[in-house]
Amino acid sequence: MPSRTSMGQPTANASAESNSEMGDEDNLLALLKEILPGMLGMAGMFVFTILLGLWLLPFFDTAELYAFGEEGTTQVRYILLELIMIFIFTAAILFLAKYKKEWVIKYGLMFVIFLALMYSTVPAAHLILVDDHTEEFQFDENLSVNGTFFQSFEPEVFMTEEFVDDGNNSSILVRQYDNTATLQWSDVQPFGPSGALESVEVFRNGNHLTFTNYAHIWTIDQTTGERVGNTFNCFVYDDDNVPQNTPYFDGGCDAAIQFQDTIYVVNQDSNFYKMNIFGTDSDSWGKQAYWTLPTDFSAKDSLTHMELLDHSHVFMASNNTAFVFKLGTNSPGIAGEPGVDISVELLWSYNTTEGETITAVDIGLSPYDEVRDLSDWNDEGDHFISLGFNDGKVLAYNWDSENLTITPEERISLDEALAGPIHSVRILDLDSSNRSDLWIVDAYGVHGLFGDGMIEFVRIELSDEKPLELMVFEQDAGTQLALFSEDNQHQILFGEFRDTMYIQHGLHLDDTATLVGFLVALGLMIMLYVRPEWYVVNTVGVLVGAGVIVMLGVTFVPTLIMIFMVLAAGYDAWAVYRSKHMLDLADTMIGLKLPILLVAPQEKGYSMLEEQTPMRDKSSEVEKPKDTPSAQTAEVRKKSKGKDAMFMGLGDVIFPGMLVVSAVQWLPNDGLLVGLMTMLGGLLGYLILMTYVAKGRPQAGLPLLNGGAILGYIIGGLIFVGTGILDFGITF
Repeated sequence: MPSRTSMGQPTANASAESNSEMGDEDNLLALLKEILPGMLGMAGMFVFTILLGLWLLPFFDTAELYAFGEEGTTQVRYILLELIMIFIFTAAILFLAKYKKEWVIKYGLMFVIFLALMYSTVPAAHLILVDDHTEEFQFDENLSVNGTFFQSFEPEVFMTEEFVDDGNNSSILVRQYDNTATLQWSDVQPFGPSGALESVEVFRNGNHLTFTNYAHIWTIDQTTGERVGNTFNCFVYDDDNVPQNTPYFDGGCDAAIQFQDTIYVVNQDSNFYKMNIFGTDSDSWGKQAYWTLPTDFSAKDSLTHMELLDHSHVFMASNNTAFVFKLGTNSPGIAGEPGVDISVELLWSYNTTEGETITAVDIGLSPYDEVRDLSDWNDEGDHFISLGFNDGKVLAYNWDSENLTITPEERISLDEALAGPIHSVRILDLDSSNRSDLWIVDAYGVHGLFGDGMIEFVRIELSDEKPLELMVFEQDAGTQLALFSEDNQHQILFGEFRDTMYIQHGLHLDDTATLVGFLVALGLMIMLYVRPEWYVVNTVGVLVGAGVIVMLGVTFVPTLIMIFMVLAAGYDAWAVYRSKHMLDLADTMIGLKLPILLVAPQEKGYSMLEEQTPMRDKSSEVEKPKDTPSAQTAEVRKKSKGKDAMFMGLGDVIFPGMLVVSAVQWLPNDGLLVGLMTMLGGLLGYLILMTYVAKGRPQAGLPLLNGGAILGYIIGGLIFVGTGILDFGITF
């Protein structure tokens, strides 16, 4: 849109060549001083419109009001579509004006303006009237427990371990607590002579917990705390307290899991044994089969997880590998060939790369499984496997129990979204939606991801804590989050989680706020129709401009916005200086008193209702007589006094404002600073524009305004963000 001002022009009786540069500068300063009121007023509306758009941004972001969806934010074709729509709009207006259909233009545009106006009034009403502030979660209760936390089992219990040494013998004391940190049961298992190695592992199969402390294997009913079956020895001490191998194992046991009359055991050499139980004493078991585990696996140093996926398949993970294998029944090593190494039958494996470590594991029901009731799920059927890593990466896999396959869950992409290390991964159903949630504890806090898009609806920042494990409990008072810290493992931090602590996503309209926004927009449109004075036009124009700024600013990343701005600036220059149809369009809008431009009065008492001077000077297009004096000898003639107002197309504000909002929306960390630099660049372009406007000629505003904003974005981006300001993965 062109920019225009009207003012008096002082007389000068000198040839153009004889005017000195100092005289030209003085003349320009005089002209700028003359238009200063309108110039400042326009600059004020420019800044206010952009700031209003920034104020509206949280509503659009929370409501996810992206015109072309999240994928469209980086696609060039939608920018081209927007430009084509501008061409069609301009052509339609000019066509209707040519055939004297101003009433179609007026009422059609008023309807469009009304809809655009509600993009400001409705969000503004929600921001003012609706308290949708996310309540901050607080760990407000600190409970002490005996022992050191070492395992949790959702949804209601966790366990601690404590090593007791009386100077002669050592033992391991395990305790189970409920969601209020109340002791449910305890169990003690002697280990050996004083100073023996302190370690314990526990793995669950159904309602049974199987423990190993390197020397012994025993199973406990998780509900009652009672022992189930025998306690089996992995090695024994001789009279000199020297450990001796049993007939079954070369070295102690690192992990075990019991399944009916069978115990599967992993020893320090990463062998996997099937032990059959056939009696009632500690020696009444024997080898049925054994296999070697993958070479990358080390049970001795880093076993982190073992779980039965079904009756025939086991998931196992260490720091450097995760795999699923099929349980066998017999092996040649037991059938008479003890020296033969038989590897387990792998169905799937994941091996870490250099510097990569698996730090968290959880298995549950997939967030994308909407078939089964979570409350009835008993670890049978399909599984969802999640792995957390030291670099902040989280991967997910689906176990297909029917086809016996594991495939990556590509709908979850968390490679760069979190900060390593991942301390905890939990598959829960906090919102009682009967669909699993994914809860992750990284270096900086707790993240609750929900729905098909794994959207972050919960974020709890932890500045001082070093979290080890997160649990979620249902209590009478409500949902409780519990956190175990590496700094003080005898303390458990509890806090109540309420519905007001969810981060709002998606469009949530409040009836009252929506009605208020609608009525304000309707009232402004009635005022625009009844009395389209400049202050009404400006009010509506600023609100419409702010709404369009934020709507398009969140829709496209900055790189696409800049492409749009360059193309629009080129079109604006051509439309003003070559075809001049933009001037005709501006005259039509001024005549109709429609708010697709801003008006800055030069003098008190200006009335837009009396505006008659056209933007386009038709007389200047008539061919001059041949005897017209040359520029060297012609006098500068005194111009007639024009209107006392300055006009600027609303697009001259919208385009720089779009880039400001886009920078704040899409740039990490210092996006606001980059956005402010972008706005300052736009103001610099505006100041340069005014030096031309002061001479009384209509000017294409976008080349200078867009150019200044783009320059401000690049400079501010390089200062505060770096070279990544253009790296948004643009596609066609």
